[in-house]
Amino acid sequence: MNSYKVLLKVQLLSSFGFNRFLHSTDKKDRRNCILMGAVYGVLFLMGTFYSIAIAYGCQQMGMTDLLPSLTLMVSAVLTIIVTFMKTNGILFGMKDYDMVMSLPVPVPALLLSRLTAVYFMNLAASAIAMLPSVIVYGLEHQSSPGGWFIMIVSVFLAPLLPMVLSAVASTLILSAALRFKYRNLATILLSVGAVLLVVGASFRMQNMNAEDFAAIGQAAAQQVNAVYPPAALLSGALNHGSILYFLYFVLLSLGSTGLFLLLLSLSFAKLNTALFSHHTRGAYKMQRLGTASPLAAIYKKELRRLMSSSIYLLNTSVGEILLLVLSVLFLFTDQGQLQDLLGGYGIILEFSRSIPFVISLFMIMSCTTCASISLEGKARWCLFTAPVAPGTIFLAKIGVNLTLMLPAAGIAGILFVIHFRPDPLTGIFFFLTPAAYAFFTAVLGLALDLKYPRYDWATEYHAVKQGLPVLATIGAGMLMVLPPLAVTFLLSSWALPVTVCFTLLAGGGAWYLYRRISCFFSSNLLQ
Repeated sequence: MNSYKVLLKVQLLSSFGFNRFLHSTDKKDRRNCILMGAVYGVLFLMGTFYSIAIAYGCQQMGMTDLLPSLTLMVSAVLTIIVTFMKTNGILFGMKDYDMVMSLPVPVPALLLSRLTAVYFMNLAASAIAMLPSVIVYGLEHQSSPGGWFIMIVSVFLAPLLPMVLSAVASTLILSAALRFKYRNLATILLSVGAVLLVVGASFRMQNMNAEDFAAIGQAAAQQVNAVYPPAALLSGALNHGSILYFLYFVLLSLGSTGLFLLLLSLSFAKLNTALFSHHTRGAYKMQRLGTASPLAAIYKKELRRLMSSSIYLLNTSVGEILLLVLSVLFLFTDQGQLQDLLGGYGIILEFSRSIPFVISLFMIMSCTTCASISLEGKARWCLFTAPVAPGTIFLAKIGVNLTLMLPAAGIAGILFVIHFRPDPLTGIFFFLTPAAYAFFTAVLGLALDLKYPRYDWATEYHAVKQGLPVLATIGAGMLMVLPPLAVTFLLSSWALPVTVCFTLLAGGGAWYLYRRISCFFSSNLLQ
């Protein structure tokens, strides 16, 4: 138990940047930690406000009985996503694996400490999703102390089962990928398949024919209870006062976690050893060597770096995956179904004017440059002392980001044009606006990562998901996308002028930022 406490303390301090804030003598590091905390605080407040609004809306429509099932499912989805993205890097493939495994601590204690750190992250999301609903449900039903106890305990237990399911899926994907010759490619393809499966299941659950929102909510709750048994158990415990259902819920959550820890502890070392081992592809034969320009060579190097890391690629390509899924769904949804869903042809027309910013919204979710400098780590001197201009390095990193963004935006734009049939001028901006935002996002992410790099990461996940440049890039992108998206949807007469203005603003901002980083960061890359 003592070893578990020490490992958990180290894991929490390193994962959330507390060590840098408490012990760093660099004012820049402390300032970055404060900014990171402020960003997390804003996200927490936004999520809490959104959850409160949903809970209050359900109360006003007399749908509080549905809250336990629906909020538990939301918590489960958030937990599955967070855990799936974190498992490869915290449980498997961590940079400090050799050092940790050399410590005189049992493997179960090591696993439990790392899973507990992931659990605390998921618990924050679970609390945001469930606590407002718990309060609304308890006040509306005038719950007894026993009812309040069940609801509070359920908030703490809610992340356990979905966390285990997601970790099991990640473990199975890794185990399957190790059997392939190109294991990183196999891991990426299997992970993308899992993401598409979750997205497809989510859209299928929302494909309901109902006459009003209350009926939709009732049908959704029934589907959730059928698909996710813990939701049915919690709903039965609260709505029917069944202690037995609550005990089943507790047993399922704790039992699945204990069983997963037991099984994983038996194969943990074997999986990580196989992951870190390298196999030769055969006898090396000298062939004709090719040459390339510095830009092409660095671009290929950056592209290989992206493709070699499943964490890096998956976290930066989710936006493109979701965009392509959405555009394909729209293509195969007829106008009649869309009119019923959105409320008439007028709404469809107004929605089509917002499509340039809908595509751009997914572009800002897909930034590779906001972690590309940090991922150089201790080996950054190799690249930054090469006899090439810094601008060449910057262009190569931006080019890799655009390689992901522009094809996805182009395909989605074509599919949306086929479906909505806009006028020619509006249709042109289906492509120009996302392209401008793609350039803006790529350059902004690079500028922020140059300004606030994080080289002391223990796993790639820390640089890819927890760095200040990542959160700041997404936040700034949201501020650039959401206002024009709302204006073009609500004020049709302003749609074209607003689209033109923000397209020029994004393109001009990208050019200005690129000139700035070329001038001010060229001589400070190794600092």
